[in-house]
Amino acid sequence: MKTLVIGDTHLKQKQILPRVDAAIAAYNAQRVVFLGDYCDDWGASDSFALESLHAFADWVAERRGQGLAVDVVLGNHDMRYLMEEDGPGTQWGIMEKVHEILDGLGIVMAAEANGYLLTHAGVTSSWADDNFDLAAWDAARASAANAARLLNEMFADPARWRDLDTCGAARGGFEVAGPLWADKRELAMDFLPGVNQIVGHTPVFTCERLKLWPRHSSGMRMWHASNGREGVRAGDDSVTPIVWACDTFSLTSMLAPIGDGSMLLVDDAGAVEAVDYATLGEGTWRDDAYVYYMTR
Repeated sequence: MKTLVIGDTHLKQKQILPRVDAAIAAYNAQRVVFLGDYCDDWGASDSFALESLHAFADWVAERRGQGLAVDVVLGNHDMRYLMEEDGPGTQWGIMEKVHEILDGLGIVMAAEANGYLLTHAGVTSSWADDNFDLAAWDAARASAANAARLLNEMFADPARWRDLDTCGAARGGFEVAGPLWADKRELAMDFLPGVNQIVGHTPVFTCERLKLWPRHSSGMRMWHASNGREGVRAGDDSVTPIVWACDTFSLTSMLAPIGDGSMLLVDDAGAVEAVDYATLGEGTWRDDAYVYYMTR
């Protein structure tokens, strides 16, 4: 199944979704995975936020009704509304309404696509050490599908939401970097051995494969990459995993685009390629970001 992966949208759904539709048609994608942070953007009004989120919810419901598989993965901004707690950009006046919209999306903590683990920010080895017992660690390391299942089981238990929501030093926290908050630098230095990943969360100019800096895991297992080989086999720690980052829609505080709007396509064989936003319609992401700025 060809899977289209979309980074953080942050209330820009009206601009992004037509290009997603175009990419689905152009690449014959049977599945779309959104990597979280549907809520919050610089200076957005409550009414605009709700309008954007309702448009997203309507699109998801319509596409699912047409037979498209749509996975909606949780982001750190979205988690604030589920937990009903303040966070960066949280809009308190619409907390309950946003919570209700997110509940209706069938949101998940993680997904798997042709051998890749898909989460908002990525799973680090240190976080897995802290939160998985030995059997779970071995299962997660064996396959992306196992890792996704374990994360979704944690998310199904609200008592474990705090464990999923830990923030490391790179994002101003004092805990181990968790799958909602890990910065790409933390992930590159402390990746989960043996598991390919695709993440959002950290803005990048274009979808990029991260350069990893292997080191030993922080506790249960001693692990070293070797020989510069690429890709992973299930349960094989001797091969360096592949990690892609695709948060290309985020804006600066001055509402200038950071990225180019590219997306990722994972094909049936697990090969990953970047999808150029500009080839999917008229204009670039910078053009659509300007329209977003002028009309919101």
